[in-house]
Amino acid sequence: MEIYLSSETEGRAGSLLLPIRNMVDSLLDDIRKNEYGSALTSVGVFAIIMKEEMYDSGGYCERQYYSKVRKEADIRLRLNYKSFCNAEAEKRVELYKQHVSRALEIAANKAKIADPEFQRDKLVYDVRQAFGLTEKEEKVKNKSTVIYLAGETEEGAVKCFREVMQVVDPMLDEIRARSYGNALRELGIFAVIMKESSYEESCWKEKRYYSATKMTAEVRLRINYRNFVFAKPENQINMYKELITRAFEIAVERIQKIDKQFCGEELLCDVNKALGAVKRNLYWV
Repeated sequence: MEIYLSSETEGRAGSLLLPIRNMVDSLLDDIRKNEYGSALTSVGVFAIIMKEEMYDSGGYCERQYYSKVRKEADIRLRLNYKSFCNAEAEKRVELYKQHVSRALEIAANKAKIADPEFQRDKLVYDVRQAFGLTEKEEKVKNKSTVIYLAGETEEGAVKCFREVMQVVDPMLDEIRARSYGNALRELGIFAVIMKESSYEESCWKEKRYYSATKMTAEVRLRINYRNFVFAKPENQINMYKELITRAFEIAVERIQKIDKQFCGEELLCDVNKALGAVKRNLYWV
């Protein structure tokens, strides 16, 4: 599998990133030799490390692109300029490793949707193993819950959703720092905000998945495209909060059918506190 690393940087970030990128790139050599399935043959990972004011004009957007036909992905994610430049050397390397790992995981998730036979878990594990991230994850996994938010969006929803997620995502940090039982180690919540015509493609279906073996859950829910794009910013935030709340409720319901000891009510209570008052019935398609 082809993997190439690139970046868009300014100021000190460019000179600081270059040796780190070269080192991390070499760690991917064994991954490049492996085959994880025909759904993904090429991935480009771009780190965007710009000062905040550069984003104000709408430039340097994040991108999570996957082509089922070409079997390639182009993942562009931002890295906080100050956090990266002001970090100690060792921490800076870790930040970039996590950045690349997350980008490859996003690409793997999209390939898995396109082809259920794609070895998503193996690719993600091999990357983390190559970067030395698995040992650190092992130390904290019993004391925390991995929660990641993502979206499948198009056209007018792309920028709106990115801005909303930047507001809402940090609200879940305290929940991430806690464990509510061994039945849930990782939860992925995906907002699908596509035009009605796009839903004719099977890959945009809603999903409610839980694996007791892997202790992971994945919930994908739709937000009405027009309602979201043309809503006021505060209502867009509320729609997304409602979707997240509903996703947690779905995950808890499925987990508690298998593990009665799971602290689901406590988790939902913490989610409600973290997100604040959430109006209901705004986001449904």
